[in-house]
Amino acid sequence: MAPKSRLSEAALIKPPTTLSSTILISEGAQLIGTHPIHIGDHTVLHPRCRLNSTLGPITIGDYCILNERILLAAADEKGLVVEDYVVVEMNAVVEARRIGEGTVVEVGVKVGKAADVGKVSDDS
Repeated sequence: MAPKSRLSEAALIKPPTTLSSTILISEGAQLIGTHPIHIGDHTVLHPRCRLNSTLGPITIGDYCILNERILLAAADEKGLVVEDYVVVEMNAVVEARRIGEGTVVEVGVKVGKAADVGKVSDDS
């Protein structure tokens, strides 16, 4: 008998992605979902960082740091935008609509659905 997988069916779905050639993604990071995920230049995804685009698209800007054991999930079809120079610390959960440029999401923080956090650009 084959061993059972510890991953759910949703974790097996690979989203369409647009990845910069300058990003660093840990082998243990997970990108799951059905909507597109776009990751900008010089962004780092640490081990056990999860991006879930099951409900909507995710766009991550340039020079972002996504630390260990975080979850970035689009809350609805409008998606999630993480602007440039954002740091998301360990154990944080982000379901916001937008995280503004230069924002630091501290350790263990949960940012709820439809929130706009930090310095949000004029085009929002």
